[in-house]
Amino acid sequence: MDDVGPRRPDGTPHGEVLRDQERRHLQQTLPVRLQVVQDRAVRQVLEATREVGEPADADAVDGLRPGRAGDPRRQDGGVELDRLLPCEVEHERGHPVVGVRGEGGGEHEQARASGGGAGGCGQGGAFRVDGGSADGSRSIGDAARVGTLLGACGATGAQARQDRSRRPVRVLIHNSDSPHNRGDRAILAGNIELARRRWPGAEIVSLSQYPERDGEWFGIRFLPMSPYSTGIGDLFRLLRAARTADVVLWGGGEILKDYTNKLGLVYWLLKFLLVRAVNRHVVGAFQGIGPTSAGISKRLIRATVDLTEVFIVRDEESREKLRSWGVRTPVIASFDPAVVGTVTAPDAAVLERLERTTGLTADRLRGSVGIGVRRWFHYKRSGWIPFRFIPKALRRAHAESADLVTYRGALAELVDTVVERWDADVVFYPMHMEASEGDAAFAREVIAEMRHGDRAHVVEADEFSPAEYAGLMSRSRLFIASRLHSAIVATIAGVPATVLYYVDKGRLFFEQIGQQRYARPIEDALTPTFVADVVASLEDLDEHRDRVVADLADGVERMTTALHADFARGTEGVA
Repeated sequence: MDDVGPRRPDGTPHGEVLRDQERRHLQQTLPVRLQVVQDRAVRQVLEATREVGEPADADAVDGLRPGRAGDPRRQDGGVELDRLLPCEVEHERGHPVVGVRGEGGGEHEQARASGGGAGGCGQGGAFRVDGGSADGSRSIGDAARVGTLLGACGATGAQARQDRSRRPVRVLIHNSDSPHNRGDRAILAGNIELARRRWPGAEIVSLSQYPERDGEWFGIRFLPMSPYSTGIGDLFRLLRAARTADVVLWGGGEILKDYTNKLGLVYWLLKFLLVRAVNRHVVGAFQGIGPTSAGISKRLIRATVDLTEVFIVRDEESREKLRSWGVRTPVIASFDPAVVGTVTAPDAAVLERLERTTGLTADRLRGSVGIGVRRWFHYKRSGWIPFRFIPKALRRAHAESADLVTYRGALAELVDTVVERWDADVVFYPMHMEASEGDAAFAREVIAEMRHGDRAHVVEADEFSPAEYAGLMSRSRLFIASRLHSAIVATIAGVPATVLYYVDKGRLFFEQIGQQRYARPIEDALTPTFVADVVASLEDLDEHRDRVVADLADGVERMTTALHADFARGTEGVA
């Protein structure tokens, strides 16, 4: 039917000419407001295609702009039909659909007004016309393109949802600093496991400057970019991935807080405003809300959380904070996803790698005491600039505070006492590998002050996957932590641990796991009884080892069950 009727001088078929009679009929029967503003059209197309579960091709979106879409049979500017949605194909074949809205604001839909056969889009109920206006104006043509996706995609929505049910769910995980932070890697590994259990066969994508390494470690695809990148190219890459995902999981650790800086809160708000613009299915995935004092910080956090559909936090106190700050998004209190991580017993290759990089043999690893500590008493609390961006000269001025010197000396004395009490080597397990945090460098500073420095080792080489790292920790007899996730990894590895918590997240986890008697604030390191108190806790853990290990296993099982249930509840609207 497209080959009959009047043609333009260039031979365009009847599908490109709107008959005057049809136009008059449309104008007489319905006060029409065609929504054809160019910028809004592009945004609405993206939203509509996301609703039916299949992304619009970039060429099709460009087709909303004048002069970009053309006859697919032409070599100049045509759009390949096999790359478009069914409704887009129908439009390119000359059967556009115009969505119209009456003065009252409701959608008015009429059956097809002219011939052309049973088109894939025309049966959706939107008013069907045969092309652009006779005088060559763009209004009807643009509206047709908008209608193609907004109106006609409604017709194919059920089919598209059915198609989506037959393909893997697409998951984008916006992780925190997993490329450099072993704790964040444990979180990412947990979120990946939760997603795989929730959507078997899911296509999972995350972010890393080391995509090949991390792809091998985690078994998913990584976009080659830092999770904290501010580059415009990386931003477009992220938004493209977000647009095609069925859900965006925003994981982290404790990234929403102001005790370290406030500028990070502005960064996350701006970034997720853009992510939310291209995908409304954004879910906060098991974050912790850290210490926050400034009113502006609380408002920034509230605005950011309200960009998500659901926000899952890892403890009840985080949920209460968000509620008290006026967050409207549903908030689910759960646990830290790192507890569902995998522990792989070290094989010969891993042990050889350990000995090559640390000098520690397998025999000396077994029965050692693990320690995962961090530098502290060096932050300017609640400043605007992140510590990593403070000039090095100023950073050194902060770093050598009197409290830090006392803390470091107390740790050295503690580790010496542990070596003497258990006649065991001590293995430092750095968690944050970035120079600005410098867990490995701080461990070497502690060792330099020890009497038995020859019995201390640092697993500094970043050559172990999260599961392998947990396997190394599993050979420990006891564990001392100030980094939260060193304690969590030790827990899932079945190693009794004590924690020196620098913010509430360490205390909260030990309460959740039922080990709160072995948690103490890091400020205790500044007191004269610190070493004796920690050694007493370690002796108690060692004496009641069987009971403690059984309690840890029960706690991990309970948390794992709750995590899967909470994740399913928080993502029930996805696929």
